[in-house]
Amino acid sequence: MNQLTELLMYKALHFKQSGQNGSDMILEHLVEKDGEVIDKLQLKNVCAKVSQQLADRLDNMCGVLDLSKRRFIEAAIINALDEADRVAAEVKMFEHFEEQEGK
Repeated sequence: MNQLTELLMYKALHFKQSGQNGSDMILEHLVEKDGEVIDKLQLKNVCAKVSQQLADRLDNMCGVLDLSKRRFIEAAIINALDEADRVAAEVKMFEHFEEQEGK
């Protein structure tokens, strides 16, 4: 990719995300400071123990990207669930249950 294309892509993506970043920053601040906001927004804490190496990698990447871990993990979970749904549909994972309901 040439420098102009990289620059244009960077600027276009920055513009595209800038609207989301403002609301994300407000949400991050509220979540950190106000427990009532968590209840009103119906936010849930999702916890998982991971290796120190993976946790460090996450911290480092989020730092480099200047991105909150909450936003990064939320996007990763959405992506993973969309992929799981796609695979489940492709292999007709629930076909047996659907056949049983039809009987």
